Order: sequence, then C-alpha cells, then structure tokens
Amino acid sequence: MAVRVLHIIGQLGVGGCEKQLLEICRRMDRGRFDLGVAYYARMENDLVEDFRRAGVSVWFTDKAAVGPWRFFLALRRFIREFCPDVIHCWQYSPNCWGRLAAAGCGYGRYICGERTATRLPRPLRLFEYVFGRRTLWTANTSAVADALVRFAGCSRSRIRVLHNAVEVPALDRAAARRSVRDELGLAPDAPLVLAVGRLHEAKNYPMFLRVARRVAARRPDAVFAVAGDGPLADELRALHAEMKLGDSLRMLGLRSDVPLLMAAADVFCLCSRWEGFPNVLVEAMASRLPAVTTSFAGVREIVDDGPDRIARAVDIDDDEAMAGHVAELLADPVAGAALADAACVSVRYRFSWDRLIRDLERLYADFLAGIVEDRREVRDADG
Repeated sequence: MAVRVLHIIGQLGVGGCEKQLLEICRRMDRGRFDLGVAYYARMENDLVEDFRRAGVSVWFTDKAAVGPWRFFLALRRFIREFCPDVIHCWQYSPNCWGRLAAAGCGYGRYICGERTATRLPRPLRLFEYVFGRRTLWTANTSAVADALVRFAGCSRSRIRVLHNAVEVPALDRAAARRSVRDELGLAPDAPLVLAVGRLHEAKNYPMFLRVARRVAARRPDAVFAVAGDGPLADELRALHAEMKLGDSLRMLGLRSDVPLLMAAADVFCLCSRWEGFPNVLVEAMASRLPAVTTSFAGVREIVDDGPDRIARAVDIDDDEAMAGHVAELLADPVAGAALADAACVSVRYRFSWDRLIRDLERLYADFLAGIVEDRREVRDADG
C-alpha cells in the first residue's frame, strides 16, 4: 500500500521552496507514495495547476479570509479526511499550524523543514519546547541547521540536512545566446553580467548596481541585467536613475526563461546578504556560467568543494572586490570557462534530483520506523 504524505505549506507561489516541492511531487514514485498538499494563502501566478497535473491532491482554505480559528478547524478536518501516514510541514508558519492541527487529530510525530539561516521567529522556540521530541527536522544547508539549534533550541541529532536539487534543461546554448542578445540589442561579443532573483532586501541588489558602476568604468561595453520582480522594484529603478547607469543596466522584470538568460550571459553575480540555499547560484554553475557570490552563511558549503573553490566569493557589500572578480573573468574567458566547468561537474553531482529523492525516501522510512537520530554518517558513507 502506498505511503500517504501530506505536505503543508503557506502558499504555492513561484518561489524556490514551492518549485522544490513541485519537483519532489513530480519525481516521487507514485506507486509507493500518495501525495497531498495543503496551503492557505493565495498568490498571483501560483503553481496550483502544476501540482494538480502532477497528480497531487490539493487543499486550500484562505486563512486571512476565514480567520485563524476557522482555518485551524478546517485544516484539522482535512487532515482527518486525507489520513496521511506522514505530515511534512514547510517553513515557519506551516511548522506551527501544521503541528497544532495534526496534534488535534491525534498525530504524535511530524516532519518540519526550515530554509532560512537568519534569526528565526521567537514563537518557534515555544513550539519546539512542546513538539520538539516528536519532530524530525530538515534543513537545506548546515547553516540553516545551525540556526534551528541556536534560535529554536532544536536538537542537532533530530535535524537532517537535505540539500536542494537542481536540473538544467538541455538547450542549444548558441541559439539561446543569439536569441537573448537579439532581444536585448547586444552584439554577440558584448560582455553580459547577470543577476536573477526576487527584488527583496535579502538579495542586496544595491550592491549589484554598485558593481555595475565600477565595472562599467573599466569596461564601458559591459551590460548588466537583473531578472526578477518584487517589493523593491521601484526603489531599484530610482537608484538606477540616480547612479546614471543608463543602458549599461537592464531591469528585465520577472522572466520565465532564466536558463536562456544564463546561456546568454558571461558572468553570474549573487549579492545576497542571507539565504538558506541559493538555488539560482547552483543553477548558474550547473549551466557552466562562471559565478561571483557574496560569502553568506548558506553559500560556503556549496562553493567550497574540497580543496577547490568553484565560484569566486567576496564579503557581503564588498562591491570593489566583486567588481574586480567580474572584470577579471570578463577579461580572461579561459579562466572563466575553467571555473565554470569545475563548478558544473561538482554541483550536478552533489545536488542532483536522484540524490534528493533518495534522501527523502530514507527520511520517510526512518520517520515511519520511529527513528529520529542523526543519520549523516550513513548518508556520507553512501556518498
């Protein structure tokens, strides 16, 4: 009989966490797992129909519209109807509501996942005090696991580190490069530096604009492109005008063709102050795009591959150092290609979907067997 897994998540918008969950649902063995998703906040351009096409049972109640108490009762009722063997909550709010509702249905054990390495909300410590001994945690980097221990009081032995997975679609890179450059009005050999992500404080785009200004002073032919949208869009447009970057900086808005943009670019930049697992950086490296990143907590275990570093890393807000690396990589395509090739080999092996699905299957098996101790040694031995 198939194991019934219910994923509880706040919303199904187009974000890194939601995309990871969607791919997990698409790739799990449906002969062995029956999957459901419960969510409670509407978002524009969400992934609901993608989940349904993947054969996932989807449940929704608008928590903001019905209020917390009625939402709690509705979620508890759905859990009873779905009758899952495993309840897997994603992120802070679902980790709280999901465990409360599941406990109200008589469930005594839960899986919870966290994906941010910053200070976690204070109430999580209270929930951990109540539910901690019955919770098996997942984190997508060791930095996130450390944050759970420090800010929520979680036991490190009950946290599994499951890195995100990436897969780069096969495409004609030469054709993609021509297409994007034709769209942007760029010459085939014009240097193009790319940044991708939500226009949010965490992504630190003002640093990227300062890098653009520094590099443009050395390479007036260089073009910088930002793909993404978010709450800081107007602020960044104003800063763009204030810094007089003109056509050297292109604000592309939300794009659905990021793999094509990566194929067209010469260097990728990530200026984040914090992230749990920087999917877009790993996707760039898997696309054989040389990368320069800030050295925030969640990135170090990704770019430090044994004795070799597979991306250039600088301190947060050090736009001078990042501009120097970008200029060097643009001036020396051979060095950039060597860096990109090493990165591609590393991340495609370490962050494959086969590996993540195998780790999840082991997680669910251990959970159903009542095992909560840390199994990193076993996973490392499997290599």
